[in-house]
Amino acid sequence: MSSIIKVLPLEIISLIIEDLGSDEHPSQSLKSCALSCQTFLPLCQKELFRKMSLLDDRTRSTFVELVRQSPRLAQHVRELAYAPKAEECVDSLDTDTSISALLHVFKKLRRITITFPGPRRSSFQDWQQLSPSLRSTLLSLLHLPLITSIRLRNIRNFDYFDLVPCTGLRELDLHEVLPVELGNAYSMLRSALPVKPIQLQRLKLTDQHPNEKKVVPSFTEISRIVKYNRNDSASVLDLAGLVDVAITQLVDLGIASNIIKRSWSLKSVVLGFSYRRTCYSWYRLYSRL
Repeated sequence: MSSIIKVLPLEIISLIIEDLGSDEHPSQSLKSCALSCQTFLPLCQKELFRKMSLLDDRTRSTFVELVRQSPRLAQHVRELAYAPKAEECVDSLDTDTSISALLHVFKKLRRITITFPGPRRSSFQDWQQLSPSLRSTLLSLLHLPLITSIRLRNIRNFDYFDLVPCTGLRELDLHEVLPVELGNAYSMLRSALPVKPIQLQRLKLTDQHPNEKKVVPSFTEISRIVKYNRNDSASVLDLAGLVDVAITQLVDLGIASNIIKRSWSLKSVVLGFSYRRTCYSWYRLYSRL
């Protein structure tokens, strides 16, 4: 392999390996490349560990062992998918083997997906009932400065204002994320606001039970955040650059208009309704835009 290194600059080799990483099933090619030359190993590791899914016991135990042997591997992870187990939600032990200790090693994430058990509402995990250690760790991941994409699945009692510090956020996808009960919400109002707003480009909100009593739909909560201004009168959530928006099970056209009328760059709008609307209702929506 030394002959190849002499012919091709390392920058070119790095681009080739990066291209291998973009394949549909890149792992085998990257593993072979990593084993072929010591010089290629760190370049291949960067691509091999770019995406990490901690969704089952086998993957977690394997990754924990790898991180123990080579802590720097966690710095390669840019996309993380995590599904907490029931015992992790109540475990408050801060040991080297705890899930909180493992998640803390991810410092350079750009995209994160957190999926709680579902889809039945009775099996949703309560964000406020998580162990303080795990909730604090998950919030620290959401607030990482490089985070541009957040996807949350099947969570109840989530304080939407916990998203306000995510100023680098460009894509927000919430599936069945039920807001914290009124009275406990808006914790961010009691603390300092970030120096710049969130400038979303893509927004997807999915609610399965918008008509249930005492359930505040996600689009209602997002609309409240949009209306809240910082000290300079700018909204903490800037939708002017929003390109794509999708809202399912919509029950209030007025809220949809409040979101859409603030977006000047829209290319795609998908609105789903849980029941039929009259032509007059549609007219009222368009008249507000």
